[in-house]
Amino acid sequence: MQNRSGKGMPVTNEQLLESMDESAITGSHVRKWFLLAFGHLFDNFTTTNITAILPILIPAFALSPPLVGTLISSVGLGGLVGAILAGPVSDMIGRKKTYLLATVLYGATDMITGTVVNSFGFFYSMRLIEGFATGFEVPIMAVYFAEILPRRRRGWFTAFAIAFGNSASLISPYIVEFTRASIAWRGVFVVPGLLGLLLIPFIVFFLPESVRYTLKKGDTAAAEKFVRSISTLDPGTLQGKHQPMEQKAPLSSILKGGYLRPTLALWAIMGLLTMGTAAIGGFTGAIYVTYSHLLTPQNFLPYIALTGLGITLAPLLGGPLMELLGRRRALYSTFFLGAICFLLQGYGYQIRSVEMVVTFTTLGAFFLSSNVPVVYAISAELYPTHIRNTAASISNIFLRGGIAFGPLLYGFFIAKNYISIIYMIGILELIAVVIAVVAMHETKGQSLEQITADLAPGSGIVEQTSG
Repeated sequence: MQNRSGKGMPVTNEQLLESMDESAITGSHVRKWFLLAFGHLFDNFTTTNITAILPILIPAFALSPPLVGTLISSVGLGGLVGAILAGPVSDMIGRKKTYLLATVLYGATDMITGTVVNSFGFFYSMRLIEGFATGFEVPIMAVYFAEILPRRRRGWFTAFAIAFGNSASLISPYIVEFTRASIAWRGVFVVPGLLGLLLIPFIVFFLPESVRYTLKKGDTAAAEKFVRSISTLDPGTLQGKHQPMEQKAPLSSILKGGYLRPTLALWAIMGLLTMGTAAIGGFTGAIYVTYSHLLTPQNFLPYIALTGLGITLAPLLGGPLMELLGRRRALYSTFFLGAICFLLQGYGYQIRSVEMVVTFTTLGAFFLSSNVPVVYAISAELYPTHIRNTAASISNIFLRGGIAFGPLLYGFFIAKNYISIIYMIGILELIAVVIAVVAMHETKGQSLEQITADLAPGSGIVEQTSG
């Protein structure tokens, strides 16, 4: 399909895609990154702020232990529903409108929570909606980056955005302290809620629709305008040898042909990853219980802070690793290191070495969390444009499933034999190593269309030829 530029030169879709993929990073790329990264930061307050205010909420709402657990799980439950619906909605109405919808939802519900909520039932309802918005936002961010960024920089920018968002867990306690005298716990909702709402006009006026989604809809004039505004390469001067976009891609194709093995591998790895990271929190709390005769709150809190800092900074390791080693090698190398940390942590419990337990809990959190941007990048790169966000959202369900169901499994086993669950998680992460080595498809440095072409045979995807 052809379009004509403002200069009257014929430009093909393949030239537009080549211009996007081979461009250098520009200020326009960076500005769009900030629009999504700030949205991810404000959204992340929704998932992390409950930890900072729980000691205040328990007496304020007279929460019993079962109600505390119900409240903590509310965002995860809403996020699971959001993840299920985000993909089909995004592939139907576009990346920009879906991201805008998520921002409106979490901004408005945060403001309502911080100003109006006065009962547990009301609070719980708002947390469900906030979680729903989170389930929308995270896959959209990774997909948008994959569809507009140069092919050699997709991993870096995704990792930096996730690290930026993770800093919410470090900022929330300071917001609580800053607003304690006036609005107490409500501050951790009012501040990010207000900032999220202020972000809306910037999304409306300064964040264009993804160029690949625009081409999918046949609006080549808008796609060319976008490309010329962001790329350092004039598409009219390129040879246009870029692999064309697919013409048709049924959702069932992700479990057929070349897609079957990497799809199943990605789902398994995402679940195993979050089963491991979810264990970090439970294990960290259990350290204090197990070693209460050796530790005091004053000397234990620095260990908790160090683990939190490791989780925040871990994506900054994942980004360079996946661009230098490739997605597949980055996965199995950091999974292997994380697994070894779990096994050594278990050994530390056996010999009652608090130094070993805390050290390898911290390192395990760091290595496993470094894989979060890697799996998000793969899920956004692996699938065809026509179903990319739906397929990525399905993968995200497995990521959230590990968070939701992993602690239930640990709770059952910890009551019986605490050390054995640590060894079990180490073994599960070693299984993830094997899966990554054997079944994961490498996407580093390839155009999204080339990835589709490599995996399309036997999947039911209909490719089109340039013209």
